[in-house]
Amino acid sequence: MEVEPWVEVVKSVGFPIGAFLLLFFSVRKAVYWVGEKVVQPAVTAHVELVGTLQRSVEDNTTSNAKTSESVHKLSEAYEEQTQLLKQIAKTQRVVPQA
Repeated sequence: MEVEPWVEVVKSVGFPIGAFLLLFFSVRKAVYWVGEKVVQPAVTAHVELVGTLQRSVEDNTTSNAKTSESVHKLSEAYEEQTQLLKQIAKTQRVVPQA
């Protein structure tokens, strides 16, 4: 009768060490499974999320720069308009009618 190889290992090293080896290889296999099925997809998703956020930040920065430039131009135009209105008001003094 042929004996399984793992039975030979247990006979040669003893039951406690054989059980430890079995536990070690089971845990090793479980860790590899978790790494492939859980950790790797999570890391991939995280990297994609970070890339998306970086592109979003760049787009928002560009948009904010354009908005800031527009606000600055509007502010200058408002100041110019205010000065012109003050000049017009000085030249067209209203004489109160009695």
